Amino acid sequence: MKKILIISLFLVLILTACQKFENKEKINILLGGESIEVEVVVNVEDRVAGLSNQENLGDDRGMLFVESKKKKHNFWMKDMRFPLDIVYINDKEIVEIFKNVPIKTKGEYTSINPNQKANFILELNAGWCDLHNLKIGDQIEYQK
Repeated sequence: MKKILIISLFLVLILTACQKFENKEKINILLGGESIEVEVVVNVEDRVAGLSNQENLGDDRGMLFVESKKKKHNFWMKDMRFPLDIVYINDKEIVEIFKNVPIKTKGEYTSINPNQKANFILELNAGWCDLHNLKIGDQIEYQK
């Protein structure tokens, strides 16, 4: 029950803090001691599109996928134009990190198949996690 309350509170904070900016929902989070602006993705259409066909993500920016269920959410790099770091977050704790994910592996779009359940997935520029020493167990914080 306590976990459901924590998740609900975190989702409410994210969703109520969202602002319209370039037609995307945005919030600031603190990750690895760094403040980053993230696009919040909650609907199916935006989930499917993700960062596909975008030229770049920008410095200290990311895309945060909010999932309704904790599970092993698979991602793939279809129509991506740049590599990513992909961070799996369970509630507010980082549980798995995929660094420098290439667009293609062996001629096919790269697929990410996590081992850990998560309810948030954060996409960042490749190399961001190493640059900021992000690691499993680190916490994500909402910034006002």
